[in-house]
Amino acid sequence: LIINGLVGVRPQDGNSIVVNPLVPEGKWDYFCLDGLKYKGHGITVTWDRNGEKYGKGAGLRVFVDGKEKASRKELGKLEINLD
Repeated sequence: LIINGLVGVRPQDGNSIVVNPLVPEGKWDYFCLDGLKYKGHGITVTWDRNGEKYGKGAGLRVFVDGKEKASRKELGKLEINLD
């Protein structure tokens, strides 16, 4: 429930993944889901309101195999191609 609901990781057909966190706006300054295995890839999802916690910049970021694949400044939906 935490991974699919709160962090919002949603498996997809094909070689993609959707991340759409349900964390209440303005309530959490940061979170990180690290080490998620998905279709042979390592997935990391971070939310860092001001960019100070993880040192990767402010906002929502998704990393695939250690490389940033998608980001946005506010919480919301990201669709990521794993290629």
